[in-house]
Amino acid sequence: MTKEEIINDGWLEAYLTGDVSETEAAAIEKFLAEDQEVRTAYEDVQETLTDLAFLQQIAPKSDVKQRIEASVGNQNSSSKQSSALLTYATAASVVLAMSLAFTAYFFWDKWQDAEAKYSTLLTESQVLASNLQRTSKDLEVAAQKADIATSPNYQKVVLAGTDNAPNKQAIIFWNPKQEKVYLSTGNLGSLSTDQQYQLWALIEGKPIDAGVFNPSSGLLVMKNIKQADTFAVTIEKEGGSEQPNLSTLQVIGNAS
Repeated sequence: MTKEEIINDGWLEAYLTGDVSETEAAAIEKFLAEDQEVRTAYEDVQETLTDLAFLQQIAPKSDVKQRIEASVGNQNSSSKQSSALLTYATAASVVLAMSLAFTAYFFWDKWQDAEAKYSTLLTESQVLASNLQRTSKDLEVAAQKADIATSPNYQKVVLAGTDNAPNKQAIIFWNPKQEKVYLSTGNLGSLSTDQQYQLWALIEGKPIDAGVFNPSSGLLVMKNIKQADTFAVTIEKEGGSEQPNLSTLQVIGNAS
């Protein structure tokens, strides 16, 4: 048993309420006799428990008080003895109240500590679950890209930047037999909320709407296209347009 344990681990409270063994009491009394810091802590605990004890005192019922007064009145000859008994009873009630207060404080403190640890653990678990979910989604996207990109059934069409956006690029994965079109938005940047990108499939110069989209890290599923000579992306109003605005042409690539 160290000085720090005596001060911080509830030994002084237990000593005051008589909840220690003779050996433990002897060790605590040795520290009280030799160490000023322990004595100061002991006095603080005494004061705290005394305050708690008086705060938690329970007033006796009125009929109990009347019986005690009647007994004292009928036994004047033993008034000193009765006074001593009442004093002893009062002291015992204070000690009991101190013990109950200490026990309540001890369990309340442990409960607070457990609640704090549970809250921390719950937060960490939620963060971990979120990270795992994000990682799982990223792996799923990567696997999807790998499957489609390496499949002989899909034709890869690289859409290169135009004069409007020379550094931009996107990639189309097109399966003409199944008419499926997947789009990797590459480095196309974000737009204002009233604008969207629109993919077009061109057949002999005639544009066919292949769907509107916003930039994404995954593969986007676009509208089915059975035939196309060229794929292109323009910037249109939110929701798309019936005809492409060629002045906003961003990327374009031949499908053949």
